[in-house]
Amino acid sequence: MPSSADSSKNSTGRFTAKAGAYHQHRPGYPPASIALIAETFQLSNRSVIADIGSGTGISSAPFLTIGATVLGVEPNQDMRAIAEQEFAGLANFRSVNGAAEATTLSANSVDLVLVAQALHWFDLQQARQEFRRILKKTGGVAVLWNERRSHGSPFSDDLEVLLKRYAELARYIPYQNVAASPAKKSATKINPAVLATFFDGGVQGYLSYENFQLLDFPHFVGRMASYSYLPNPENSNYPTLVADLQKLFDTYQQNGKVRIDYDTRVYWGR
Repeated sequence: MPSSADSSKNSTGRFTAKAGAYHQHRPGYPPASIALIAETFQLSNRSVIADIGSGTGISSAPFLTIGATVLGVEPNQDMRAIAEQEFAGLANFRSVNGAAEATTLSANSVDLVLVAQALHWFDLQQARQEFRRILKKTGGVAVLWNERRSHGSPFSDDLEVLLKRYAELARYIPYQNVAASPAKKSATKINPAVLATFFDGGVQGYLSYENFQLLDFPHFVGRMASYSYLPNPENSNYPTLVADLQKLFDTYQQNGKVRIDYDTRVYWGR
């Protein structure tokens, strides 16, 4: 099994060529989910949030809007650069070259650790220790997650089959699938049982919200291109992937768009 250092390096590099697609085509988060976190932790313009694995800033943006100071901790240079450009000139955003296991932040310095769409890449034990170190005594942790509905409609069923096929070509098993050999596993399976042990005293609260994207074909391809395990344009499998996506899109599109449904899950605790 790869060491945690190997896994961290592997996960960081997966998005080097995908930062643009990630920023343009990944879904945002329902306003109600942001309001829930803000209310639960009584966030204000005096609050300091460490957005761990902040990527291109999709999760940072709504908290910057409410005036909180956001420290975007992201190890991938390409993704970090997009966030830096996006929030240039905002005094309440700071870009940090760090990782969940080693944020470089000062001890007892943040009111909230926010983890959006990134927890599966962390070494959870090391991350827990680091979060304890940087959080104030009154601080907490919120995990925010857009989980694509992989079943429940013919379109989602067929899309899942396509994604699994290309994941196998890439010799990568997505974190949703637990039947991975240790040698191939590169992300932690995140589920309520894992989260219960991650938080001190277990998960204190959980809510789920409906979320969706309506995508034309170029945006549909872009959304799929943002997955870490699907081929990049320079990969020899990319033309076949686009052709397969075109067939899927043509089969299920309505008025030139397909709908991808998500459950936005919010977990919080200490």
